[in-house]
Amino acid sequence: MKKNILIFLNTYLPGYKSGGPVQAVANLIDALHEYCNFFVVTRDRDYKDIQAYNNIQYYTWNKVGNAKVMYLHPKERNLKTYLKIIKKTDFDLLYLQSFWNPKFSILPLIAFWLSKTNKPILIHPRGEFFEGALSKKPIRKKCLLLLYKILSLYKLFNFNVSTESEKDAVINIFKYINRNKIFMSSDLPKKVRNFEPIISKDKNIKLVYFSRIEPHKNTLELIKQISLLNIPVQLDIYGVPNDNLYWKQCREEINKSKNIKINFNGKIAHDKVINVLKNYDIFCLFTKGENFCYAIHEALSSGLPILISDKTPWHKLKEYNAGWEIPLEKPELI
Repeated sequence: MKKNILIFLNTYLPGYKSGGPVQAVANLIDALHEYCNFFVVTRDRDYKDIQAYNNIQYYTWNKVGNAKVMYLHPKERNLKTYLKIIKKTDFDLLYLQSFWNPKFSILPLIAFWLSKTNKPILIHPRGEFFEGALSKKPIRKKCLLLLYKILSLYKLFNFNVSTESEKDAVINIFKYINRNKIFMSSDLPKKVRNFEPIISKDKNIKLVYFSRIEPHKNTLELIKQISLLNIPVQLDIYGVPNDNLYWKQCREEINKSKNIKINFNGKIAHDKVINVLKNYDIFCLFTKGENFCYAIHEALSSGLPILISDKTPWHKLKEYNAGWEIPLEKPELI
């Protein structure tokens, strides 16, 4: 008999702007739908969007690919709604795609606790326990951990991690956790398509950044280091700004750049990513920490070498002629 998996996720299909988690969950469902029934609870609009998706039905299960998806209006994203969903849905596992997300992790966890449901919880922190991610809003995160301790919710947690370093990060936060409650499995990428990059006749080296624009992705540091180069380089930035103040700092640095041409091109629809990326020479990302990173996978699928920080699971790049890994504490090595 198929197991029923109930997933809470901040953004799901047809959304794409929030990056890896959407694709990770979609790929998981496509790979395992013959063995499990998937129920996804998510927002009714894409990341940072004001307008809702077209042709969706609210607070009911919509058939989306191989899953049933419930889209929630902003007024429905509350404890009362989540308590009803958890009580009325016949599920075997509650699977959360974040640890800190207020609407799609914290409230569902509290609703689960209130429902007194005796089912396992699996949390995929997706790099949220790495040092770089923890430095953002640290006081709020410490208070939340204290709340979980008071409610004894932490005893219910099982964690899905992608690497040994992410496992160590979880243990560092939950020092007395049973190691058997930490499960390691990498995200499931789509099958790599055989694309050949387009060989540019332009004299400029064409670099591309494709990710969210935020401190954790270290976009500003990338712009600063690229701006110091004394060779003909063009950097094109694709993504959605996640922090207005941080994006203002990025724009100021872009405007100061004299030798390097830097363009901001906004977002790319997921089905257009490969065809856009294959027009470049090198993919760049100086992220402060990743548990997988679909942007890197997409770049390699496009035939691009990658220039990335040493805070990802993608190592031995030189050995495989796939690119270069730069220590985050020595960005000048670019």
